[in-house]
Amino acid sequence: MTRSRTRQPVKPDPSSSTAAPVPVPQLPAAPEPSSCVKSVCQAGLPDGTLQQQLQALLDSEAAASCVHASARMAHTVRAVDVLQPALSIVLEGCKTVHCADCDGKLPPGGMLVMCAGARLDVQHQPDVQTGRYRALMVPLCDEVLTAARLLLGTGFPPVTTASAPAVTGSTGQEVAYGIFTAVPPADQISSPGPWIYTAVADDHAPALLRWAHTLLQGDYAGARAALAALVIALVQRRGLRRLVLPQAPTLAHQVREQVLATPARHWQSRDFEALLGLSGATLRRRLAAEHTSLRELLAEVRLGLSLNLLYGTHLPLKTVAARVGYRSPDAFVRAFRARFGLEPSQLGREAD
Repeated sequence: MTRSRTRQPVKPDPSSSTAAPVPVPQLPAAPEPSSCVKSVCQAGLPDGTLQQQLQALLDSEAAASCVHASARMAHTVRAVDVLQPALSIVLEGCKTVHCADCDGKLPPGGMLVMCAGARLDVQHQPDVQTGRYRALMVPLCDEVLTAARLLLGTGFPPVTTASAPAVTGSTGQEVAYGIFTAVPPADQISSPGPWIYTAVADDHAPALLRWAHTLLQGDYAGARAALAALVIALVQRRGLRRLVLPQAPTLAHQVREQVLATPARHWQSRDFEALLGLSGATLRRRLAAEHTSLRELLAEVRLGLSLNLLYGTHLPLKTVAARVGYRSPDAFVRAFRARFGLEPSQLGREAD
């Protein structure tokens, strides 16, 4: 939660543009936490055009960037960290999610919007008739989010906020674009919206259909444009500013990015010291100031990636463990159980 402070107007940079100032678009206020508790249990995904397109996408190789989650057993996964903004569309069964400020229950046709930095408890329940849970997870890549930010903030300079006075040598951070309000002295944004949001996929059918169709045609630029349009609609109509909010350039974020790029690497402290130009003591001290550690960050990223592999592939457990940086399946299972509260076998993966 952010402290209540008097907002200071953000002055545009005179050098950024000579054009006359454009009025700031009036976006709807972000929903209060209590109003985020939403159930779309009556949604239903009919056997219509959107259902057909999503199924065709799953049956093709075009959806390589997406995760087709499938399971045969009911299970709950706790403390799932969202490393990248994403959408999840339920196709069969039911998904129940709990977050710090939001709860939701999604049947077939429900769409979950997840912002980076959220931590969720998730329950998956297979369909009573088919005995299967299926969902399509769509990551929102940097190109999509950058395009959405630029279009939302057209005509405005980036918002820059000064860091807290206690931080020496701080020059401020560029944290967002002109649709946001900066609240000094910390890097804070006014009313960024909830961490997660539940919706009905059919309510966003035009953008989703355009995304699926262009992806099937191999038009990746068109697919990104369709997702950017969907993101803009979610920000403008639902107040989901947090969805496009750039992650703070913290040391922890830099470490996560390195591990995400090569999770199988045998990462050690000296590797990050060399990459980031820090001594071991400074690395540990700065991460502690951000309430984390190198060990915690490695586990967070590796185990988060393992969920995608376990849900979306038929890879053997040994291969999954190796791909996310664990030298033995036993060590991976222990870490997985400690983090998520269940063993990988309890996910009820589809058989080959």
